[in-house]
Amino acid sequence: MSLVMNGINPDAKRHPDDFYVTEPRAVIELMEALESLKIELPPIVVDSSVGSGIIADAVQLYGHDVIGYDVEDRGWAGTRLQDFLTVKAPDLPDRFAIIQNPPFRLALDFIRHGLDLLPDNGVLCSFERISFLEGACRREFFDRTPPAYVMPFTRRVKCAVDGSAVKAGSAICFAWFVWIKGRVDRPQIVWLD
Repeated sequence: MSLVMNGINPDAKRHPDDFYVTEPRAVIELMEALESLKIELPPIVVDSSVGSGIIADAVQLYGHDVIGYDVEDRGWAGTRLQDFLTVKAPDLPDRFAIIQNPPFRLALDFIRHGLDLLPDNGVLCSFERISFLEGACRREFFDRTPPAYVMPFTRRVKCAVDGSAVKAGSAICFAWFVWIKGRVDRPQIVWLD
C-alpha cells in the first residue's frame, strides 16, 4: 500500500517547529463534550503552544481566560514567549486547566510536564493524532497515567501547516486525550462529530 494511501505524503515538508493549526470546530467539540460530561474547567486555561490562538480564542468564547505559551510569536496577542517545558509551578495560578495542541514529536513531554504542573483533579486536554495510542514508551506511560477520556472525531479534522489555509480534507485521524490528574481508571471513549 502506498504511503499516500496511508495518509502520508512523502513529498510534504514538515514545519520545523511542528506548527500545525487546529481547526476551530475541534476545540468547540471538546468544550461541548466537557460540558456534557459535567467536567468543569477553572476560570484560567493554559495553552502550552498557543500559536496563532485558535484554541485560546475558542476557549475564551466559553468564558475562560487564557495563558498562552509559545517559542515564537505567531500572532496571538497574549503570547508569553517561553518554552512550555521550562514553565514552573510558581509561574502559574493555583487553579488552571491545560488545553493544547503540542508539537507531535514532543507531545509526551508536554503532557508529562503539564500533568506535573497541574493541581490534583486538574484537567489536561491534548489534541493528538489517534496514532498517539501506539508506541511502547507511550504504552508504559498510559499504563501508569491513563487518560480519563479519549475523544476521537467521527469526521476528519483539518490541520493547517503554519496557519496556511487547508484546501482539502485530511487522511489523518485526530482525537482529544483528556486527563484528570489523579484518576487512574480505564479510559472512556467519547465520540465527537
